[in-house]
Amino acid sequence: MTNLAHCSETRQQFRPCGNTLKRSRSKNEILLTKYILPPLLLVILAVIVTILMIRRRKLNAPPDSVFSLCIAWRRISYRELKEATNTFSESNILGRGSFGTVYGGILSDGLNFAVKVFNLQPEEARLMRSFTTESQVLSSIRHRNLLRVTGCCSNTEFKALIMEYMPNGSLDKWLYSSNYFLDIL
Repeated sequence: MTNLAHCSETRQQFRPCGNTLKRSRSKNEILLTKYILPPLLLVILAVIVTILMIRRRKLNAPPDSVFSLCIAWRRISYRELKEATNTFSESNILGRGSFGTVYGGILSDGLNFAVKVFNLQPEEARLMRSFTTESQVLSSIRHRNLLRVTGCCSNTEFKALIMEYMPNGSLDKWLYSSNYFLDIL
């Protein structure tokens, strides 16, 4: 048996002394540090940079993506809506919902319309999402029994969709009121 701690420069049965001071590394360690670890670190770095860029783009995106939809619609000023609805008076209310109030009015050009004014609270981002979602859905759906959005009024404190006026009242009135009923005609 040989003692691995012994070394000799002259004797053949012992290993040379120069190798005892060097720590020998296995082939697997060399393979890992030279060929596998650097590319792996580059891939991880690229994924992190990509995620950060996507997040930054989302943060820099305009908060109101409906702006592009409003370009296609008729833009009506807040002042014009206010005049057409008598300063959003109680007498012009057609209906109320959890996200807003619907008013009726007549524009200066004679157009009879209904405007859905969204209740926007600064701390309630869900209402902003509701306005965006409803605007996108109503702008993309075409059906003879659905109201068509004809315009919008949108700024940071006021969001409204202008729709065709439905002279016969709301569906809710016709379905759930004892004074009205639907028949085949």
